[in-house]
Amino acid sequence: MRTKAEVLRHFDDFAVDDRWSKLYAADGDAVENHSFIARRQCVEKLLAPALRPGASVLDMGCGTGVMAPFVLNAGLDYFGIDLSEEMVEHARKTADLCAKQGQTVELSTGDVDAIQYPDAHFDCVIALGLLEYLDDVEAAVGELSRVTKIGGTIIVSVPSSFCADAVTSRLFSPIVTNAARAVRSLRGGSKPAGHFFHRKFRPATLDRILVGHHCEKSGQAYYNVEVLCYPFRRAMPRLSLRVKQWAEQYDNGLVRPFATAYVGRYVRRS
Repeated sequence: MRTKAEVLRHFDDFAVDDRWSKLYAADGDAVENHSFIARRQCVEKLLAPALRPGASVLDMGCGTGVMAPFVLNAGLDYFGIDLSEEMVEHARKTADLCAKQGQTVELSTGDVDAIQYPDAHFDCVIALGLLEYLDDVEAAVGELSRVTKIGGTIIVSVPSSFCADAVTSRLFSPIVTNAARAVRSLRGGSKPAGHFFHRKFRPATLDRILVGHHCEKSGQAYYNVEVLCYPFRRAMPRLSLRVKQWAEQYDNGLVRPFATAYVGRYVRRS
């Protein structure tokens, strides 16, 4: 795992030229953007039952506010918190463009370890691409649950360790990495920038953590179905995308073992 300072620098870099928002753009690089767009679509679908005008939504780890337009256009109040001030500034601009008269918009910097809102404050809390960068997941989920109203909704996304691509990556990544290193050495090339590693979760583990914090599972979605697993998706990215788009038409148990990411929806019960 990286330190909190390293995570902050990583996302500050993404915010400099608003690269984070561009990852969700439909007219961007289809290969690079697919999983981000798929995640947002899954979350919008899972959030739909909680859409009640005037309801409050906390977007914890809001990034550049990619969920703000959907929340605000549905008539909900939007609260966003992120560790990166650069991200928050972009989110504030996005939210201000979408907010209508009478809607509440609050953006601030902060840490999921200590959310600066009282108990049972929000109707809905979402945390997308957040838990995988944290050292203390239990404490973070405890905070997400604490600020959610009884009967309120919590939606969390995580990368999945229980998928075919995760298995093949563990098996073949050392081989591919060493081969690439040897080729670079022969060509006199420089070492590329390191990959920003994060933890992965078994979907059942995420469910168990939320249940342990007074929540009950009420929905789920799997996305980014990598049928052509590593290293083939890396060698043939365009073909991998086409196969993935075909497979994602079928939301059933056959494709779920190939999904690299998971979204869970939970209701706070007590």
